[in-house]
Amino acid sequence: MGTSAMVGIIKEDGKIHASYVHYDGYVSHTGKMLIEHYNTPETAAQVSEGGYLSALERDYEVSRERSVNSDMMVSFDNKHAFVSQHTGFCTDYVYLFDGETWEYAETYGPMTFNKVVDVSNNV
Repeated sequence: MGTSAMVGIIKEDGKIHASYVHYDGYVSHTGKMLIEHYNTPETAAQVSEGGYLSALERDYEVSRERSVNSDMMVSFDNKHAFVSQHTGFCTDYVYLFDGETWEYAETYGPMTFNKVVDVSNNV
């Protein structure tokens, strides 16, 4: 069983586009990958809108090649819909890019978002 995550981007209209990551969704891996390799609007959109990933790697194309599923991204009307869909089941972490920074929340317990900071010393 993996530590899963949903990785999303907040669009200009407030909708959220998100993709599922099956393994290594915890902050010390997926959070680290996001802030170190997907920390621009373009790269955040690439990972959020690209569809299912088995795991998020440094290189997006490698992540796609290693994925065992081809599910498309999912769209949510707003942050509330995104959060309520993932509270307490399905995924362990949710990540959101707001155009400038990544934030995350654990889905078990209160959904409190925290900024993803440099976690390179925690790996």
